[in-house]
Amino acid sequence: MDTQSMKRFEQELRVMAAEVSRHLREKDRVHILVERSAETCEQETLAGQREMAFQSLDRNSLLLREVRAALDRIDDDEYGRCLKCEGEISEARLRALSYARHCLSCQEQIDRLSGSFPFRFAA
Repeated sequence: MDTQSMKRFEQELRVMAAEVSRHLREKDRVHILVERSAETCEQETLAGQREMAFQSLDRNSLLLREVRAALDRIDDDEYGRCLKCEGEISEARLRALSYARHCLSCQEQIDRLSGSFPFRFAA
């Protein structure tokens, strides 16, 4: 990967990290506050909003860890290399998912083995 592409990915990751950090500070934690209501229906609604806020907090925390790990790989000159096979991760994949840890082939294997592959094959 050329230096210009690497700098572009690094800048994109830094912007993403800043946005996710801001979102975690400002938005995700707001709905976690426990509010009381005399209305049972409203209590259910508030509980649902809290659950969604927890899920958002979880997703954004994971995303921030992934982005920071990618920035660490840039600092260590390991960005763009698959952590499993050590082959190159294509620029097309990095454009789609700039914090990708694995090449597409290895990621598909990981997804199949973990059961999170989006397609089920007929036996």
